[in-house]
Formats: sequence, structure tokens, C-alpha cells
Amino acid sequence: MQKKRKSVILTTETMIVLSLMTVAVLFQLLLRDYGFHGDELYYIAIGDGWSFSNMDTLPLTPLYLKLFTSIFGYSILTVHLASSVCCAGILGITCLITKELGGKAYAILLTGIFILFAGLVPAASVFSYDAPGHLIWIIALYGVVRPLKENNSRWAILTGIFIGIGMLNKQTILFLPFALVVSLLFVPQRTWFKNRWLWIAGGIIIIFSIPFVVWQFRHDWYFLDFATKYTGEMSYKASFPAFLWNQIIPNNVLSFPVWFMALMMLLFSSKWRIYRLFGICYILLLLLFYLLHMPFYFMMPLYAVLLAAGSVRIEQFFDGHEYRRSKSRISKVAIPVLYFIGSLPLLPLAVPILPVEQLISYTSKLGVNAGIRTNSVTMGMLPNWIADRFGWDDMMKTISSVYNSVPANDRSGTGILTGNYCQASAVHFFRGKFGLPEPVSTHGWFYFQALRTHDFKHAYVTIGISQDMLKELFSKVEQRGMFSNPYCQPDQNNQPVFFCSGPKCDLKRRWLIDRHMDPQFRRYMDEAGVIKAIAYFHVLKKHDPRILLFTEQQINTLGYAYLNQGRINEAISLFNLNVEEHPESSNVYDSMGEAYFVQRNFDQAARFYRKSLKLNPANQNARKYLLNIENLMSLHH
Repeated sequence: MQKKRKSVILTTETMIVLSLMTVAVLFQLLLRDYGFHGDELYYIAIGDGWSFSNMDTLPLTPLYLKLFTSIFGYSILTVHLASSVCCAGILGITCLITKELGGKAYAILLTGIFILFAGLVPAASVFSYDAPGHLIWIIALYGVVRPLKENNSRWAILTGIFIGIGMLNKQTILFLPFALVVSLLFVPQRTWFKNRWLWIAGGIIIIFSIPFVVWQFRHDWYFLDFATKYTGEMSYKASFPAFLWNQIIPNNVLSFPVWFMALMMLLFSSKWRIYRLFGICYILLLLLFYLLHMPFYFMMPLYAVLLAAGSVRIEQFFDGHEYRRSKSRISKVAIPVLYFIGSLPLLPLAVPILPVEQLISYTSKLGVNAGIRTNSVTMGMLPNWIADRFGWDDMMKTISSVYNSVPANDRSGTGILTGNYCQASAVHFFRGKFGLPEPVSTHGWFYFQALRTHDFKHAYVTIGISQDMLKELFSKVEQRGMFSNPYCQPDQNNQPVFFCSGPKCDLKRRWLIDRHMDPQFRRYMDEAGVIKAIAYFHVLKKHDPRILLFTEQQINTLGYAYLNQGRINEAISLFNLNVEEHPESSNVYDSMGEAYFVQRNFDQAARFYRKSLKLNPANQNARKYLLNIENLMSLHH
């Protein structure tokens, strides 16, 4: 007799999770269209042009987005859909963590509502590496909950696999295994170091990292140079109170009592002793990210575990004898309802909800960013993560106008050159609409993409690059347009658009040395000294006037390194080399003036500062030093 199949019945917990995941998807899809964020355009560009021969940027997020654009086409809605799938996954896995920690229907419901309005889901309104990245972190953390619960370290394999996958997305995930391993030393589960599963998990992580490491090794660790420069320029060095504030507000101030209670439980409660690893891991990562000036959102996946544990504890409180049953029903309803209502005031700062003019009025009352900082970039009327959605279409109209002013016969020999990857990405995305060629930039992924695919031109339309730099590269530099937008980021606003022609050097060679000074020249300088190295350069230039061994910035940086070491004469020689090579640059005279000022040769310092001011009347640094020199010389007289 054939056995009757059992019907699959969805449990209450499953229905709650599926409903909340649906809400997470709809939440992202129904957001107001402010326009593409610059980073979203960047990931589209990388996905469109990704190749194994250009792995300076990790591929998982761009290729994940490429999957969606290939199926659904290029639109804001498609980008939001890609984010929403990650949000649903984050919410679903966090609810699974709640269940593993002992939570039932009410705890799962609380967890989902907390996550919906805490940092993880609202932050994904901008599609970035962090949308898939946070999901990967949380799956890896789920892989830690199971072995702790079952005291079975085989589950470490799951964590190893997903950290390995995370290595194809964002290398900051390496902080997680580091923190977990160190935390493991302080808990009873430290005996796991004796079995093979932890070591297998580590081996899996290493295997996943090999392709990226090999490519970087072959290309002089380009990503490390870019990351160091980027974090040095962009990272926000917060005080410790400001860093803590940035943990509380983005994760929803109303959730603070829940996750802080959970943190105390994990660290000190005997009932939660088996999960103490998470409490120690949180403290370790908090201190590590503060000391390294990391953005607040790097911590966000840890709050998923804390909110899950806090939700379980709230449920246990209502289910136990600690609270009168007559009041429990009202309180059970009141907590999620009050949390939802209380979350609404800060929501417009995180996600596109209000019309932009209303948003400006609203943020002016709360402070543009409510004290939330992710970088050191100057703020405008809008938080930077919202402002970066504005202006791309206006920028493209300006670039297109300048490009189309070039005679039709000359356009095939004219390219688009941008100062940063967001500008290049916007040109890539909108090029079809405006009839423009593929852009090039020395910034980010576009650097190697240009070397791989670009045929360097005799003329370029440029944006985001200083006139001094352009004069270093081209014999003819004309400003033909000006981009501005009232809502975009201040550092992207009021950008002149130039038409440049007549390259002074081999542009491909210039591209190559943009990252590093010619190694033979630098090695000779280290061995023979600055004076002999400069003489060696002069000999080479006599034979080949177009020779290129360094950039203005590289010599300037090296000159300041010598100046800071007290080697003033060598610094002056280097700055003088820059003056010879870049006589139209205001900055080279400013640097020379500073070297003579340090030498207390005030006459020479004043001469060079006046020259710098003549070339750039807006140079306030030169004005300040000239005033100082005037005061010092009057004292001597």
C-alpha cells in the first residue's frame, strides 16, 4: 500500500519570516527615486567590463548586480531590487539566528521588526559592496551560532565557506575570523583549536583568496595603494564618543536598549555563557574599528546577533513568571508598535522618502547628518550618502555640450578623462544617451581598465582634474563649461570642464608612472643621492626631451619627506626639479617657498610665494606665509 505524502504546513514562525522578508523587499522597491548613487554607477561599470585580467577590484558585488541588470535591464528599480534581495536575506538569516538562540514566534517577529528599522536594511537603500557583504557576514555568524549551540565545531566549515566567499567581495571580512579566533581563546570552546574543523575552515578562506592575491602580486599590490590613499583621504577620524554615537544612531537609537542588554547578557550572564564568544568578539571589533578609523557600518552585522539575542530575552521575560500575565499582551503589542512609530523621524535621513526640498528643510532642523559620519568629505545641504545621488544628469549635459563642440571629424580622436571613478562611471552609464565614448580615469578600477582597453587620444574633454595638472599634460587647455548642481556633494560641485589637446608626453607612459615613480630612477636616488639622481635625469632628458620618470605630485611628496627629516638642501633640490619640469604649476612654487621658509631664507621664500600667487590668486596658503614673512622681517628690522 502506497504511503500518503505528508502535506507541508507552514509554521507560524515561517509565515512571520516570509512576511517580514516580503516587507523588506517592498520597502526597498517603493523608495523615492532620487537618482543613481555614484557608487551604484561604479558597480554597474565594473560589472559591464569585468575581466579576469582586471581584478584590482573584487568581483562579487559588481557581478551580482550584473546578474540583475542582465535580466531586468538598467534602472533604479533594478538596483533597488538587487539591494532588496540582500535585505530579505539579512532579515531571514537573522530570524534563523533568533530561532537557534531559543526564540519562538514573538522573538522572531521582534527581531524582524528591529532589523527592518535598524541600520542593516535602511543602509542597503544605497546598493554597495555592503549589501551582499553584510548578508555574507550574517550567514557566517549563523555558522558560528550552530557550533556553539551544539558544541560541534564541524559547523565552522559553513563559516569558513562564507568568509571565503566574502573574500571575493570585500577584504574587511578578514576582521571577522581574526576577532572570532582571538575571542575563542577566552571561552571554554578554546578546545576546538585541537580538532581539524577550525583549521579546514581557515584553509577554505585561504583558497578563496588566492586568485585576488595572485593578481595583486603580479600588479604591485595596486589595491593596497588605492585603499591606503582612499582611506587616508576619506576616513573620518572620530573621537571615541563620536564613534559610539555612530554605533547608536544609525542602528536606531530605540534598538540601543535591546542590543546593549544583549551585549551585557552575552558578556556576564551564566545562562548565556555558551554564546559569550559573540560578546567578546563585539568588544574586540569595536575597539579595532575605532583605532583603525573604520566607518561605523562595518560593525552592523554584529548587531543582528545582538538584536536576535535581545529579542529572545524579551520573549523569555514575557513567558516567564517575571511579569504579570494580564499586562503581557498589551506590552507585547506595544513594543513593536512603539518601536515602529519611534523609528519614523530618523528614517528620511537614511532612505529616499521625502521630496528633496522637504528633506533639506527637515535635515536643517536635525542637523544635516544628525552627527552620523562615514568620511571626512565636506557636507552640503544633504547627507553625503543622499547628495551623491544628485547631479549626474546635469554633469553629463555639460560634458556632452563640450564634446559636441569639437568638430565632427575630430571627435573620433577625442576622449573623456575624469578625476574620479564616480564621474567616469556616470559617463560610462549615460554615454549611449549622450553619444559619448567610454571614459578613462586613473582612479580605482578604471586605472587598469584604461591600460587594458583604451587607445590613448590626442585630445580629451576633462572634468574633476585641476588646470595645473592638465597644463602639465597638454599644450592647450581651454575651459569650455562649468558643471554645478544645488544638491550634489560640495566636492563634486562647480567643476570646470576643459577641452585639452596636444599631449606633452606619451600619455600611456604617464598613466603607468601615475602610480609609482620610475623604479630605476628611484633606486638610483636611494643609492647615489638626490643631487646625482637629478643630474642623471638631466642627462636622460637631453637625449629624449619627452622622457617621463615621475609626476609632479611624486616629487612634491618626496620633497616634503626630505623636508620633514631636516634634509632641507635635498628638499630644495627636489622642489627645484619640479619648478623646472612644471613651471606653470602654482603648487611647485608654493612648496619651494615653504622649503626656503623652513631654511629661514625669507627673501627667497617670499619670491616663490609671490610667483605661486601670481599663477593662482586663490592660494590662501601663500598669502598666509607672505604675511608671516612680512611680520618676521619687520621684527628683524
